[in-house]
Amino acid sequence: LARSEALKRNTQVIATPTSNDWAKGWTLTTDIPAAGTVISRQSALPGVVVTCYTGGAVVACNTNIVYNSNGRSASALSLQINTSAGITYPSVRCISIDLGGRPNSKKGVC
Repeated sequence: LARSEALKRNTQVIATPTSNDWAKGWTLTTDIPAAGTVISRQSALPGVVVTCYTGGAVVACNTNIVYNSNGRSASALSLQINTSAGITYPSVRCISIDLGGRPNSKKGVC
């Protein structure tokens, strides 16, 4: 949604994790012309644990995902999502966002 909105609005869109934890949810906002305009909010995802990676190394999950007006991402980031806590069908997925801005989802660890 963030990439699509950046392209549609021709402005930077930022996905920010709630309380520095993607599992607690996130907010999408525009950067300009009306800085801080909220596009969308996602509430917490119960039973989900998110681990963040950059360049194969575990990093703090407080990193914003920034999409420029051309749909490209300002930095590469991978989010490993583990749904084993209290979920009937546990699974692990890796969602990688490359510098081109395109997300890629695969089963398994990052």
